[in-house]
This record gives sequence, structure tokens and C-alpha cells, in this order.
Amino acid sequence: MPSTVKRSITLEEDLDRDLTERFPPGDRSRFINDATRIALAQVRLRELVDEMVAADGTADEEMLVDVGRLPLPE
Repeated sequence: MPSTVKRSITLEEDLDRDLTERFPPGDRSRFINDATRIALAQVRLRELVDEMVAADGTADEEMLVDVGRLPLPE
């Protein structure tokens, strides 16, 4: 198991309510960890596409739409 760190985060009330209704305390942290990992992967992918466009214009609008359809990492 990877090492972990404890952080304090601030959530909007509706998000906190939804998390509390759906996940017990231990599962909430796991869900937030997984969601963050997925979001960061999407950010990195967007950065890569932006670099490709800046380098030689190889990405077009259709490619950017396709990025949003890629399967999420597990």
C-alpha cells in the first residue's frame, strides 16, 4: 500500500452532503483520492495536447474533443 498523508480540504456543502450520503468515512478518502488521480491524469493529458499544438499544430479541435472521451484510468 502506498504511503498516505492526511490533509484538510474544503468542499462545497452539496458535495460534502453527497459524499456523506454515499460513502462511509474510509471510503470517502478513497473516493477523493481516486477522483483526484483521474482529474490529474486529465490535466496532464490536456497539457500534453497543448504542448503538441504549440510545437507543431498536430492537434485539432476534433482531437481535443476525443481527449474527453478517453477511458478513465483505473
